[in-house]
Amino acid sequence: MKRLLNKKLVSMFVIIIFISLLILTNLFSAESNDNLNDLKKKYVVKKSDAIAFKGISDYYEKQDIFYNASNGVVSEVHVDSKQVVKKGDPLFTYYNDSLESEISTLGIQNDSLSNEYNINNDKLLNYKKQLDEMNQSREESLESITKKETLEANFDSLQTIVDTLSNNMKTNNLQINDLKSRLYKIIYADEEGIVYLNDDALTDTSIAYVSIIPNKSVIKSYVDEFDLINIQEGMQVSVNVLNSHEKMTGVVTKISEFPDSSKSNVQAYYEILIKQEVEYIRIGYSVNIELLFREISLRKDVVYEDQGKYFVNKKGENQIEITGDWKNGEFVVSSDNLHDGDILYEYN
Repeated sequence: MKRLLNKKLVSMFVIIIFISLLILTNLFSAESNDNLNDLKKKYVVKKSDAIAFKGISDYYEKQDIFYNASNGVVSEVHVDSKQVVKKGDPLFTYYNDSLESEISTLGIQNDSLSNEYNINNDKLLNYKKQLDEMNQSREESLESITKKETLEANFDSLQTIVDTLSNNMKTNNLQINDLKSRLYKIIYADEEGIVYLNDDALTDTSIAYVSIIPNKSVIKSYVDEFDLINIQEGMQVSVNVLNSHEKMTGVVTKISEFPDSSKSNVQAYYEILIKQEVEYIRIGYSVNIELLFREISLRKDVVYEDQGKYFVNKKGENQIEITGDWKNGEFVVSSDNLHDGDILYEYN
């Protein structure tokens, strides 16, 4: 029993010594590699500088409706100022009294056309009845044939007149229906929000008669041409509301195609819109904006390519594979295994 126990203890001791030696060997090997790498040129990984700019909270697709006298006069207002409306709610109605006279004139014309149509259509029916009787009698005298030919000619001529009268009445009816549809014109809300009415706009068409302020806001900012090349629609940003220090993320939703000439006479500035994660920031509040995307770019001498794969020699881990692509002579890293402050070594 004692011999068996002693053999087990010896075996365990040998295993422990073997594992210890293996660990020491690996540590020595890693330290040796780092010592050898220390003789090479080092490269410290650093992300590109953050792009920061200022912005302001603004209306999100504010709807302004201006009075249009060509639609008539405002006959009815369906909302009160500062009332909350939904998309599709009626706001006010135009009444165009000038269309009444046109409708009346077309109506009189239609009455006359209808009377003329009825008279000629009765004649046409009479001609048709005589022709049917002649066809049934099958009389073939010269007088009968001549009378039938005359009736047919009169029938065809009158049919053309009746058709023309019918078409004219249809055209008039279409015009009447169109005018009636424009006699009263209801204006609807395109957005959900709070309504503001301004009666001064009925005499000054440069002022919006109805404004709908949405209960959503958007951040508006302007960037120069140098920052613009680093910004894309869909890119995430961080937003810091200056007066409350509230922080949130946002997404770039729109970049203007052309610069705003009012911002500067010597440099181009482009408007960008950012939708923040919260639905509303009070209109006019100032914010700081910073791009969340900061890329890592590596020099050629620290990137090694082998069979379409890319590697770097990282301190403490030796050779590791990275992913990315070449851009302007540098390798832009897309993998997440490199960080600020990592030390890389040149490849010989």
